[in-house]
Amino acid sequence: MRALADPDSDALLADHPVLLDFLTTCRPESVFCFHGRDGLTLDVTHFDSLGDLARCAAAYRDAQSLDGWDAVPVMVKDLASSESQNSLLFLGAAADPQTQPIPRGLLLTAPEVEEQDCDTAPGSVSVPVVCNLAHSSLVVWFSGHGSVLFHDGDVCGFKVPAFRVDTIEVLPRVPSRSLFPRVQLGPRTLTWDEGRWQESDADTGPWADDVRTRFQLD
Repeated sequence: MRALADPDSDALLADHPVLLDFLTTCRPESVFCFHGRDGLTLDVTHFDSLGDLARCAAAYRDAQSLDGWDAVPVMVKDLASSESQNSLLFLGAAADPQTQPIPRGLLLTAPEVEEQDCDTAPGSVSVPVVCNLAHSSLVVWFSGHGSVLFHDGDVCGFKVPAFRVDTIEVLPRVPSRSLFPRVQLGPRTLTWDEGRWQESDADTGPWADDVRTRFQLD
């Protein structure tokens, strides 16, 4: 047996709290009980994909603490999309400072530059991560304070020990070459795939040029 989300449903998850309660209650050890059927029970593991839906619902609940979340249009059809599922799991993790999937060490926005060739100055950094849902692209702005790196007078990278989520912007959907969230560094883009960040092609679209890492020196 399989558990399926309707890929054509535009119903907002926020309008169906009973569904969210059900999904977030489904754990690997949970059991369905059918009253009046001679005590018939079924483990949730009998329903293929139910675990994936439950993890997405739990991530949705966690992400509700993020600033700007009230404007995020998560629909039932998002539970049926691999790209949207990846976005929801990323957003749920972003709500926990201990598990935020955002690079904290050295990030060079210019791949041809080495750290030893750079000057540094203290400053604040705002890093956008783009996640796609069925009908929108979300820009999650992470900010932190650390070191800004320069090469020949131009900003080329940063080191930030800790980030926080400032806000989430909801923008018109821009198709991506990747099914995973992307860090917009400028000429470089990193995608979150199987627990690690990997370099990929930069996104393009009507707003992509305006969504770039920002720096503010002390």
